Amino acid sequence: MFADDNGKMNESKKKQFHRALNLLAKVDHENVLKLLSYDKEAQYPEVDGTYTPCMFMSLEYAGNGELFDYLMFTGYFDEDIARSYFHQLIDGLDAIHSMGFAHRDLKPENLLLDSNFTLKIADFGFATAFRKGNVETKMKTACGTKGYLAPEVLKGKKYMQSVDIFAAGIILFITFAGC
Repeated sequence: MFADDNGKMNESKKKQFHRALNLLAKVDHENVLKLLSYDKEAQYPEVDGTYTPCMFMSLEYAGNGELFDYLMFTGYFDEDIARSYFHQLIDGLDAIHSMGFAHRDLKPENLLLDSNFTLKIADFGFATAFRKGNVETKMKTACGTKGYLAPEVLKGKKYMQSVDIFAAGIILFITFAGC
């Protein structure tokens, strides 16, 4: 649900909601969390009987939590497990990139596991389109999580969707070497 403490939708949260909604509505892949439904003009019932305007998305349930939690518990993964999750991550990223989007905040906390331990890429608040039609545009907004940012983002330079591949490489390293 997207509303601030006063029940107001700030512009930043609205933009995040619409970016995520735009991507999730277009990408259909087993390694990308699925959009089930959404409402841009919902009313959240408060305890006092009033209603607060909000927007929400219903997403696929990934009941086994974050990949991060398993890494914290085990320290690192065996080679076969790390390779399997990396392959699933790259497959999901390929689907996202082929639709013209970049995630821009890949990290183990944003990789969820469903009931079968299938990896699901999640949290599309920083996702954005880098391609409109046949025209690709470099991105310039620095966003994401510091330990996973590509050098060009850290240097304040324009960048492409390849920043997601850099983050995926960091994730691969962590799955082998540990947190």
